[in-house]
Amino acid sequence: MDFKANNNNLPWSFGDYGPVMRANKANLVQAMDSNGLDEDTKCLFLSMAFIETNDMTSAQRDASKDQMGDSANISLFNLNPHMIKAMGYQGNPWDLNSDSQLPTLIGVMKQGLQKFGVEGYCNYVRGGSVGYQDHTSYDCIGYRNTIATIYNVVKSNLPSIMTDSRRVQVVL
Repeated sequence: MDFKANNNNLPWSFGDYGPVMRANKANLVQAMDSNGLDEDTKCLFLSMAFIETNDMTSAQRDASKDQMGDSANISLFNLNPHMIKAMGYQGNPWDLNSDSQLPTLIGVMKQGLQKFGVEGYCNYVRGGSVGYQDHTSYDCIGYRNTIATIYNVVKSNLPSIMTDSRRVQVVL
């Protein structure tokens, strides 16, 4: 995958998050499998999940922007309502803010990745429509570097990283 990253070898470590992480990974992998994701896309989405929460649940999302309309964060991936709509979701984006909606959300994310490409998708996640347009606002470059680093670690630790209790940690 081409992240347009200029540094995909940032310092990283593994954290062990126990049975909760193992169970949440299983849910995520099941949702990805049900949407027919290929290995590279699974690795990308797992990498994104590692950045956004410690235990991969929507309950741990960044709720600090809930009063900011289309800039609020939804789901364990901290996607904003504007992006969810831009990816083609026709319903209320807040309906996807439940872990039980993970298969639907993954399907929407798959559409978004196809629509925006890897670089554009990462920029949109990090910097909203502004980051998507200019590729740099809100530290989009740092985000892509971090994703690229985690992605490389995930790829080199397949298949166990998809089912164990480890989380790749990089400071963004």
